[in-house]
Amino acid sequence: MNKSAVHAAGWVLAGMLLMGIIVWLTLPSLMLVKHKSNRSYDGTVAALNEALKQKQDWRGQ
Repeated sequence: MNKSAVHAAGWVLAGMLLMGIIVWLTLPSLMLVKHKSNRSYDGTVAALNEALKQKQDWRGQ
Protein backbone atom coordinates (compact mmCIF):
# COMPACT_ATOMS: atom_id res chain seq x y z
CA MET A 1 0.00 0.00 0.00
CA ASN A 2 1.17 3.46 -0.70
CA LYS A 3 1.43 6.29 1.79
CA SER A 4 -1.83 8.01 0.81
CA ALA A 5 -3.87 4.82 1.33
CA VAL A 6 -2.44 4.40 4.83
CA HIS A 7 -3.14 8.06 5.53
CA ALA A 8 -6.75 7.69 4.33
CA ALA A 9 -7.24 4.53 6.40
CA GLY A 10 -5.95 6.38 9.46
CA TRP A 11 -8.47 9.18 8.96
CA VAL A 12 -11.28 6.66 8.49
CA LEU A 13 -10.35 4.94 11.75
CA ALA A 14 -10.09 8.30 13.54
CA GLY A 15 -13.56 9.22 12.25
CA MET A 16 -14.99 5.90 13.40
CA LEU A 17 -13.47 6.40 16.85
CA LEU A 18 -14.86 9.93 17.06
CA MET A 19 -18.34 8.77 16.03
CA GLY A 20 -18.20 5.97 18.59
CA ILE A 21 -17.37 8.44 21.34
CA ILE A 22 -20.17 10.80 20.25
CA VAL A 23 -22.72 7.97 20.18
CA TRP A 24 -21.54 6.64 23.55
CA LEU A 25 -21.95 10.06 25.16
CA THR A 26 -25.27 11.10 23.57
CA LEU A 27 -27.19 7.82 23.58
CA PRO A 28 -28.20 7.84 27.26
CA SER A 29 -30.02 11.17 26.83
CA LEU A 30 -32.08 9.69 23.98
CA MET A 31 -33.38 6.73 25.98
CA LEU A 32 -36.68 6.55 27.80
CA VAL A 33 -36.67 7.69 31.40
CA LYS A 34 -38.71 5.65 33.89
CA HIS A 35 -40.58 7.41 36.67
CA LYS A 36 -42.35 5.79 39.60
CA SER A 37 -45.98 6.97 39.54
CA ASN A 38 -47.77 7.81 42.75
CA ARG A 39 -51.05 6.72 41.14
CA SER A 40 -52.43 3.25 40.60
CA TYR A 41 -51.99 1.60 37.20
CA ASP A 42 -55.48 2.58 36.03
CA GLY A 43 -55.04 6.11 37.38
CA THR A 44 -51.75 6.49 35.54
CA VAL A 45 -53.27 5.25 32.27
CA ALA A 46 -56.22 7.63 32.67
CA ALA A 47 -53.90 10.58 33.41
CA LEU A 48 -51.74 9.78 30.38
CA ASN A 49 -54.79 9.46 28.13
CA GLU A 50 -56.11 12.81 29.33
CA ALA A 51 -52.74 14.51 28.82
CA LEU A 52 -52.42 13.07 25.31
CA LYS A 53 -55.93 14.21 24.37
CA GLN A 54 -54.96 17.77 25.28
CA LYS A 55 -51.92 17.74 23.01
CA GLN A 56 -52.88 19.14 19.63
CA ASP A 57 -50.36 17.23 17.53
CA TRP A 58 -50.94 13.79 19.08
CA ARG A 59 -52.57 11.15 16.88
CA GLY A 60 -54.77 9.10 19.11
CA GLN A 61 -57.32 6.44 18.35
